[in-house]
Amino acid sequence: MPAAVLPIERLAGECIASIYDLLARRRTERPLEQAFLTRSNLATIEPWRSLLAADSPAPLLPGVPIFLSQEMTDQVVRPAVTRSYMEHACHAGTPVRWRPLEALAWLDRAPDRHESEEVRHTDLRIAGLDALKRQEEAQALRWEAFRRWLTPQHLRPYLRALSGFDDVEAEEGAVAHALAP
Repeated sequence: MPAAVLPIERLAGECIASIYDLLARRRTERPLEQAFLTRSNLATIEPWRSLLAADSPAPLLPGVPIFLSQEMTDQVVRPAVTRSYMEHACHAGTPVRWRPLEALAWLDRAPDRHESEEVRHTDLRIAGLDALKRQEEAQALRWEAFRRWLTPQHLRPYLRALSGFDDVEAEEGAVAHALAP
């Protein structure tokens, strides 16, 4: 898609060092959302179809256990893809166990943490809430984390999950919060 080349080149040259850079990058991304990313299923369009097929795991042998581990905030391999793979493995007779509730319980029992560990702990909690489809709680925690640490990794998915023009209002609120003394 020739229309996508220029925005992709611009994005590749941008650096996110602050909240302002994140907001500027959202403007650079908009042409991709309007032209390139409008396809409903890129997996049916070449060269993406072939690339995805080549990057897929081999068929499973029934009964052979596998270990799946994934960071629930992974933006390259989406958790839904891993979950689909896990479900496919279960249907093929492969023993698999999924324990998101236990992960949240473990996070709740975690001892007091140093400030530097708190962001990581929050990311894990958000991932657990997302895995349990508790989107409202996950969104609230993302916004709370952004307000506390001004972290782009919390603001970006928060804005992406909003509907209509709510993201514009929230983006303005984020800028106002970042600029507040």
